Amino acid sequence: MFFLPLVLAVDLHHTSKLYGNSDLGYYYVNIYVGTPPVKQSVIVDTGSGLTTFPCKNCQNCGDHEDDIFNQDNSISFNQFDCNQKVGNAKCQQCQNGQCKFGISYAEGSSLRGYFLKDKVLFGDHLYEQYLESDQEEQTKLLQQEQVDLLFGCTTEETNLFYTQLANGIFGLGVKTNSLNVFPNIVDQLKNQEPMFDFTFTLCIGRQNGYMTLGGYNFHRHIENAPYHQINYYLKQGFDQYSIEIKSVRLQGNEILSSNQLNVGKGSFIDSGSTLLNADTQIANKFLYNFKCTGDHCSKQEQIDALPCYKFDIKTQTFEEFSSQFPTYEFVLENNFTMQWTPQNYLTKALLQHDMYCLPVNRHDGGSAMILGQVWMSNWDIAFNKSQKTISFVQSNCSDVFDHFHDYEQLLQEGEEMEEQQSDKPIDSNIQNNQENNQSNVSEQHKIKLQEEDQQIQNKTSKRQNQTGQNILFIIIVLISLGILSRTIYVLIKRRNNKYINSQDPIHTVIIYGNSDLGVYAANLYVGTPPIKQSVIIDTGSSITAFPCNKCKNCGKHEDAPYNMSLSSTLDEVKCQTQYGNTKCPRCDGDKCLFSISYAEGSSISGQFLIDKVLFGDKFYEDYMQIFCLIRKQENVDFVIEQQIPSIFGCTLSETNQFYSQYPDGIMGLSPKTNTTFAFPNIIDDIYKQEASQDLQNVFTICIGRINGYMVVGGYDLSRHQPNSVYYKAPYDDSGDMYNVKINKIIFNGVYTILQGHEINFSNGVGIDSGSTLFYADYRIVNKFRQYFNMTNESKYLELNDMPCYYYNSSLYDFKRFASLLPEYYFEFDRFNYTWSPVDYLTKDLDQPDYYCLPILSYSGSLGNSIILGQAWMRNWDIAFNKSDQTVRFVKNICSDKKVHHDYTGEEIIKLEQGLNYTNKTRTSPKQQEQTFFEKYQLAIKIGGMLLIVLIVFIIYMIYRKRRMANMGKKQRLDVEDIEVVQANKV
Repeated sequence: MFFLPLVLAVDLHHTSKLYGNSDLGYYYVNIYVGTPPVKQSVIVDTGSGLTTFPCKNCQNCGDHEDDIFNQDNSISFNQFDCNQKVGNAKCQQCQNGQCKFGISYAEGSSLRGYFLKDKVLFGDHLYEQYLESDQEEQTKLLQQEQVDLLFGCTTEETNLFYTQLANGIFGLGVKTNSLNVFPNIVDQLKNQEPMFDFTFTLCIGRQNGYMTLGGYNFHRHIENAPYHQINYYLKQGFDQYSIEIKSVRLQGNEILSSNQLNVGKGSFIDSGSTLLNADTQIANKFLYNFKCTGDHCSKQEQIDALPCYKFDIKTQTFEEFSSQFPTYEFVLENNFTMQWTPQNYLTKALLQHDMYCLPVNRHDGGSAMILGQVWMSNWDIAFNKSQKTISFVQSNCSDVFDHFHDYEQLLQEGEEMEEQQSDKPIDSNIQNNQENNQSNVSEQHKIKLQEEDQQIQNKTSKRQNQTGQNILFIIIVLISLGILSRTIYVLIKRRNNKYINSQDPIHTVIIYGNSDLGVYAANLYVGTPPIKQSVIIDTGSSITAFPCNKCKNCGKHEDAPYNMSLSSTLDEVKCQTQYGNTKCPRCDGDKCLFSISYAEGSSISGQFLIDKVLFGDKFYEDYMQIFCLIRKQENVDFVIEQQIPSIFGCTLSETNQFYSQYPDGIMGLSPKTNTTFAFPNIIDDIYKQEASQDLQNVFTICIGRINGYMVVGGYDLSRHQPNSVYYKAPYDDSGDMYNVKINKIIFNGVYTILQGHEINFSNGVGIDSGSTLFYADYRIVNKFRQYFNMTNESKYLELNDMPCYYYNSSLYDFKRFASLLPEYYFEFDRFNYTWSPVDYLTKDLDQPDYYCLPILSYSGSLGNSIILGQAWMRNWDIAFNKSDQTVRFVKNICSDKKVHHDYTGEEIIKLEQGLNYTNKTRTSPKQQEQTFFEKYQLAIKIGGMLLIVLIVFIIYMIYRKRRMANMGKKQRLDVEDIEVVQANKV
């Protein structure tokens, strides 16, 4: 394989390598920030004007390629004065002396932070030269080549920005150094170097590429390749490099005209987009004309809404494969026709690497076409900001040339040669007796020798027996000590582990979570032997899924990915077999696949499997103790019998929140499970197996401020308060959630603020344990906010779009604070559901002394007028009965300490305010309030092991001392025996 160096010696000195490919979905470059310079990887984005990356004290930043930039370590770092003008721009959002920024992108990601000023170096060769120089030369180089840059110090990332490999973003937008956008590195180089060509170039390859500031690297271009130049246009209110496309042709025939291609916002080049995103009508022209016309064409398949064909590397080269597909011709200005060849545009499918697709995505966003990285591939494209032109020249952009050419030789099959071993004769007749040649030895002497031999054999046998007895004694002592230590361990653990009570139903689990974490998760125990997997409980989803060890794009979660090879009971879901009331919804051969997206933009995809699952924390605890020899075998058998075959998704790819969340996966509890729409879930499977044992088709969820519990089969009555009252309401299963009817909502039990017709439109009111807050139509939200007023002078703030009041714990306790705010009553047919401020007040993420009304209006169409999330369900034990289609409610304390009923409201508030989650070191709440055993269990285990070693050592020393004494005694006896023999001989 032929490699180009990172940066060639003949490159312009402001040249850097681009890293990326279509699997990663973006390309990034290294810049070197501060003094001494520190590497920061940033995505090249011609659609953005902001350069930013995480800095010290970031509160919500993911794990990226490089360490977070610590501005305190840079001697050239400066705070930025809000009133200072940089280039043509001034600060647009000044708060407390800091110039703030907050931006959101089309796919749902966002960044927040403030601006800093420091020196920046661009060019891999310059950085290598810096590292190889002495201190004097380093200082000189930095003085000549560094530029002052105002960049964003990111303090909060969401979605793709949180999960991406690169640290930040490098804004190369058309509007940099304008009234509202600060200069970028290219602008600053132009200001510092008058002779600098006000140009940057991007050369994107299948694998990596390169970027240059200040002009072309001509030596990298294909020999005799022509250069083409077109104009780009600035459209008012639109910060993109817009170009005019006169037509798109296929085999000389026009398939798209200028009128179709330049409507709305027109077409523009965007290095931050992976695919070619086009208006639906335009995209259809590309998709309908994408056909394989050769002799070795497979059947076209749809993968992620893209048409794809299989590339069989054993039967053809990539050049032969790609030659069977059409070339699209983009007719641009100045008689330039850009050839978009299949060698450049064919893009590997994410999960099926032998499938190659046309990367044209339907996108109704007001633009005709967004020309992303796949369109730019293997063209060195120069953006000249002085002349407002874009130039094109064909180039080998990949630093590793097209890897498909490495596989052009066919696979060779070899034959295994077997060698036969010749049989060798084995002599089994061995002479064991020797002839006695001493004929002059008397018969009496012979008898004496035989007696002496017999004495020696007897002594040897006796010693061997004593050694065996000693070894057996040591083994028995070790086993006894193991049983004793294990018993002590179990007793201590049981004494301290009060999560699960002996009165609990067998299918009871603790759910872990809080409003800071935003999710509540339970543990499933999957496979044989069972392996723990934490899953978010979600009554709005129909799928249970978590990452498997074959996942190519999964984040770091609480548990290791499920290792398929370790389970002896694992099987694949067959496409043609019916499970419950449905069959596989999507087949690929005999594999049953899934791919789903959720409202907030996250998605998962993978393959369905079936394996045995334990549901119940006590089951797993008992199973883990089966090696303790004092346990009864029938108890062990009972635990193993509780494993139930259940279908789940083996996640092979995650995005956004699924990638970054702490729990491993999701447990779908929707009413749609075990219908024609979805496979049965673990609840359905338990009911099917245990219906004969009077188990109900019910699951209950009790969500507290911190943690809670979940039961399958009925209520856990032992956890309810004395004299509890139970209520019931029917639900409608036509939607994906448990939709209930609310007659009215009443303020403080007196004034009706919302009537039934104002509440129950669309799909009505849905209960969704997978949503953190209360989400509703904006008109409903405004009614709640209108009456959310405190009766004293507490400070009021709008935080994260929610109304909040300051809680001063030094003035009054939380119960008194909550009593100053209103109660909301939800009137069902037969009872009123009380939503009290003690339950609904939710701590703000950034300012924990502020408590908010957790209601937000949602954007888009979710199908429900109201979505009742975790904040609404808090401290009610809610039972979902799928047999009679009812939801039952009982007021309860769900998050008491160790799930005991001795945890006061003030204690839980103090613990909640003490939560401090960071995305790099997230901890479960159960780990923050530890028992003595949990806190020191490692020390106890090590101490126990050392104690066992000490006891064994003492026993060995006693045994050794006794053995030495016996040996001394035997040696004396042997000496006496020898003396007697010698005397007899004499």
